[in-house]
Amino acid sequence: MVLYEHLVDSLKTQRQKYADNFGEESITGHTTLVEISLISLYNRLINVLDLDAEAFRANGALVATGDLGKSFIGPHQPITLIFLKTPECRLQEEWLREIIDPLIEAGWKVDYTAGTVQDIIAEAEKNIGFLQNLITSRYISGNRKIFEDLDAALEDLLKGRGEEIEGQLRKEWTAGMELVDRPGAWMEPDLFAFPGGIRSITTIRTVLRLSGFRKIDEAVRDGFLNHREGENLLKAERFLTRVLNVLMSLENRSERVMGFPVQRRVAEQLGYSNRGAFSAAEVFMQELHRYFFETSQTLRLLFEKKAKIPVSYESVELEPGVFLRDGRVEIDDQGVELSPELFVRIFLHAAKNGALVGGKTLDLLRGSRHILETCSGNRRVLDELLELVHSDSPVLPVFRLFHDMGFLGDLIPEWKGILGLMQCDGFHEYPFHEHALRTLQEVKKVLGEAYRSDEPELSSIARRINDPRWLYLAALLHDIGKSAGRDHALRGGEMIPAIARRLGMLPEESDMVQFLVGQHTLIMDSASMRDIGDEEMLAHCSLLVGDTIRLDNLLVLTFADLKATGEKAFRKWHQSPMIFLHERLSQILEKGEPRPGLIAERIEQIKQIVQREVSDLMDESQVVARLEDVGPRYLLSMEPATIARHLRMEWELLHSPEPFVLDVTAQDKTWTVTLLSETAPWLLFKTAGLLTLHSIDISAAQVFVKNNGTAILIFNCSPTKAATRPDWESFRADLKRLMEHRFSLDFRLAKHAALTRPAAVNHRPGDTRVIIDNESSAHYTILEVHTADRTGLLYLITKTLADLDIRIYVAKITTRGSRVADVFYIRDHLDRKLSDSEQIEELRSALLYWLDEAYRQSNEGFRKEAANG
Repeated sequence: MVLYEHLVDSLKTQRQKYADNFGEESITGHTTLVEISLISLYNRLINVLDLDAEAFRANGALVATGDLGKSFIGPHQPITLIFLKTPECRLQEEWLREIIDPLIEAGWKVDYTAGTVQDIIAEAEKNIGFLQNLITSRYISGNRKIFEDLDAALEDLLKGRGEEIEGQLRKEWTAGMELVDRPGAWMEPDLFAFPGGIRSITTIRTVLRLSGFRKIDEAVRDGFLNHREGENLLKAERFLTRVLNVLMSLENRSERVMGFPVQRRVAEQLGYSNRGAFSAAEVFMQELHRYFFETSQTLRLLFEKKAKIPVSYESVELEPGVFLRDGRVEIDDQGVELSPELFVRIFLHAAKNGALVGGKTLDLLRGSRHILETCSGNRRVLDELLELVHSDSPVLPVFRLFHDMGFLGDLIPEWKGILGLMQCDGFHEYPFHEHALRTLQEVKKVLGEAYRSDEPELSSIARRINDPRWLYLAALLHDIGKSAGRDHALRGGEMIPAIARRLGMLPEESDMVQFLVGQHTLIMDSASMRDIGDEEMLAHCSLLVGDTIRLDNLLVLTFADLKATGEKAFRKWHQSPMIFLHERLSQILEKGEPRPGLIAERIEQIKQIVQREVSDLMDESQVVARLEDVGPRYLLSMEPATIARHLRMEWELLHSPEPFVLDVTAQDKTWTVTLLSETAPWLLFKTAGLLTLHSIDISAAQVFVKNNGTAILIFNCSPTKAATRPDWESFRADLKRLMEHRFSLDFRLAKHAALTRPAAVNHRPGDTRVIIDNESSAHYTILEVHTADRTGLLYLITKTLADLDIRIYVAKITTRGSRVADVFYIRDHLDRKLSDSEQIEELRSALLYWLDEAYRQSNEGFRKEAANG
């Protein structure tokens, strides 16, 4: 007999072969190992305990449940077992420990239940989780007859309480669907609870058993599931098992939520790699969400198919062969020929009647989806689809059903490229397909005047849109180019003509959608990253837009896009003068030039409000003089109350011996830091560097230089993860020493960097783009820097500009999750646009070096240091 210690060592060695391998073959091999080990350990009891072999085998059985019962279990998942016994058997705990303990000591987690058939069924009656595990039970060893008795008793239980169990599962599924409306739930999903996750697959298996099918393959053979559904379910289950094993192999074995750090580790363990502009984690998460999507479709369809129609119901014929019955649209599959336009019109009928599509009809349509795949050029299908969107309620329940059944992807194959695709940047709250659907919802809400009180100007503009069909389609497709990675708006615009031809659109319709998709970031980028007082920029925008109809549609799309992206994105709507930009462009498009008095009217409005705020300090003429001393962008970007506060700060600066005035305003866990001082080439980069030194992150910044030489610096800040609340008094003291040239900033930053490990950033060499534009503005060179966000970034960029004696007149720093887009209006030391090609190339090379190469070398140094202990 093998000694106990040798047995445990052998099991541990065999298990370890599979512990760090998460491929399907490895998990299959591990499952076989567990089964063989259980059979051997069960048989070993006879010799170890000197039992009557025949009596022992006749009175007990070993049964696998859960994942082991499904014959696919990884080394990090718990083994769940049932020790069945007859009423005559005096099963003792020490017997069970002889099987369980060697497995536990070898590294497995084991959960077990022991009892008679009656005991097990009693537990299943009161615990639905136990019942669902029991449904997958499988005989391992012992008396097979006892297992068969258990299976028969389980079958009786399911028949007797089937409706009750199914009702409970429906409630759980409905509750789980609420997760899709929870911010962050898509980007960092719960592997069990998210619709389409592990719990959904368990529910599907339970529903199948309630319908008389023990295995997925049986349901496919009988036609209860189609082949594609069955195949996707098995693939999804195996995929999620692999993911779960990686999760459970990490330090926190109870981890179920796929947080961003976990996503990166899982992707690495499963062998994913970067694809174009998307990281390995993002590639992995797209596949995960696609499995969620397919599984959720199947479960929803199963519940719809099993929904019972009351014996007495009203049936209304909507058109020949199409009926409305008990809140569901159904078709007579024997009396109607299914065409592509009827396929979509079934959903249109549902939308117009406030109904959904019945389960049997959905099942028929799922089996006939090839009809949509081969309807290229059929304009009637597009008309029905757009009418469906128009007729549906703002939350689009029927259109979402059309989408969730996979039909939108059949009609527009390009859609599948963004299905489940996401950016793990903390800025986007949804994968791109879900974001697009929510953008469409927001468009419908705007057009339906849902924002009349909150956004009166936008609502007024939206009323002018007489034909919203192409706005609907553009909202749906505005991010279709995301599958290509960078420059998604441009790429999306290039994809539209082919889509339009397939949908049977007229050239002018295609042109409208192509414009809206290709330019859907124009208003947002121009308002947040450009000087609205720049006439060249306005002329360029108006040339791109072409007419006021397009402009109105574009503004509504911009609002909807930002609103549907998430809270951080939507702040830009109020922080940037997008409505005013729309007004200026409208003037140009209607009259060929901006209305000369527009800025003057705006100043007049501001003057009246500001004058009341600062009447104790200055009269009306002084207010006007101060406002005329600053560029239009400042006036159009600031709220009157903020301008008044800046005027008070400027008054204090002029009447104080101090070199600066500092104001810090707290909001939640962020701060707005405003600094007024006499302008100097080093002012911006040194202030930014000092904020970095005090462990303060800069998420956004604006810089304005007044004609009188006063600089206004505005920073939106938050403490770094390693810091607590900033010590602003200490910062103020260091700022004063800095301006009095008694503080060596470079020395302090170098010392700080030596003690601080840089935070991990989703950034690869060559990921930085530097654009130097001398065409868009007559008076300034426009510098754009697009790169990964990191501590001290603004300091690096502005110090590089100062080294070349380049002056900054307007700056706009915008953070979008893990990415930043920094825009600077600059001139050289002679107050001219940059014209020296050697200086331009030096600027570009220096920025790329500091932001890419030097950063890479720094990170590698830290990694080597960590590896060496």
